[in-house]
Amino acid sequence: MFNVLTSYLDNGLKILLKKIPEQKTISCGVWINQGSKNEDSTNNGISHLVEHLMFKTKSKNSSLSMYENLEELLSFGAQYNGTTTKDYTCFFIEGLSKYFYKIIEVLSYMVIDKEEITEEVLENEKQIVLREAESYLTSSSQIGERLGQALWGDYSFGQLTIGKLDIIKKITTKMVNNLIKTAYVPGNSTIVVVGNLDYDDTLDKIVEYFNKWNDNLYTNNFKAILQDNPGIYLNDSFVGDRSTIGIGFSSYSAIDSRCRYVDILKNILIKPGSNLFKEIREKRGLVYSLNGFNTPLSTTGITGLSFSANNDNVCEIIKYIIDEISTLKNGNIIEEMLEKMKRIKETSLIYGLESTSSQLKTIGSNAICGSIFLLEEELRELNKITIEDIKDVANDLFSTEKLCMAVLGRCDIDSIIPLLEF
Repeated sequence: MFNVLTSYLDNGLKILLKKIPEQKTISCGVWINQGSKNEDSTNNGISHLVEHLMFKTKSKNSSLSMYENLEELLSFGAQYNGTTTKDYTCFFIEGLSKYFYKIIEVLSYMVIDKEEITEEVLENEKQIVLREAESYLTSSSQIGERLGQALWGDYSFGQLTIGKLDIIKKITTKMVNNLIKTAYVPGNSTIVVVGNLDYDDTLDKIVEYFNKWNDNLYTNNFKAILQDNPGIYLNDSFVGDRSTIGIGFSSYSAIDSRCRYVDILKNILIKPGSNLFKEIREKRGLVYSLNGFNTPLSTTGITGLSFSANNDNVCEIIKYIIDEISTLKNGNIIEEMLEKMKRIKETSLIYGLESTSSQLKTIGSNAICGSIFLLEEELRELNKITIEDIKDVANDLFSTEKLCMAVLGRCDIDSIIPLLEF
């Protein structure tokens, strides 16, 4: 039984606990409802930059520096990290269950009562973040983010998670300290603990370290701004005879049950064994890999596919993609293929929860977007999916009005555009 205990502290902090008695490890994380969706053209990249800074800045609740606390944590064999997405920033630590007290203590120092960021610390960390951003923005890995820009424009969810270089350089200490003051508050946060835990003892320790976290009545309120005219992002600075292409569609939020259907639809479209994969990879050798994605967010979502190919082959590949999408909209799906993709999804769900850290991330990322992940419910709903469900979602999503495209390279964009009609 996949049970998650839910509780709240008086200061508004949400607590989610998942007990796995047979595990010798424990994973703890704090999710802050602050990501690039909360940014604009004046501060894009600040959420990711602040994530870095939280590892550099001392907590007023500790006599040790953050560096000393983290070094002590590592001496117990524990591991820590942080990540920033469009929806949230999170910090997590994993280690042996017997070191839980130290793990939860250091986790609190990561986010609570931080000293103000100094100019020196900010400028040093900026250089690290800028190097990271430069590497990312010169690689094809950015194709998903660029599809987001094409879909949502230069607003909220369309902002780059890693940030724009020229904007990162202009971020000030006043900006980062104000963000920490308004976003890093308990009413805007969720703590998750997964592993071999005792509920009462774990709650007591969370109260001990996190109840002192003062809420801020002036927390920033988020309201998504989304454009309703998806477009095309083109970056022709990628020289050579190959391009990376992304085709995306406006999709559903994380709390919409139709996300399950989209996952299956995406797999039917691009997984090995699919008609499209057989045609453009196995039969014609036009691509090496065909990548699909379904990214449900707190208030919206995006789904689609991407590939890299020789420029001369791009139009041919897109024709096959559009033809296959049209086939799926007509409901031309054999039952055997649907059942195969459901089995693949079932395996993926179960394998994805093999460790405490993977369960932590699944529970936390769902919770911050407004839903509670329960494995039994996911498997039960998965088994109910029918061909008619897939057809309905395909017809809802796959339309020219909801389509966006990102191109990294110098293929013939003028020849591509007329092909994007259903």
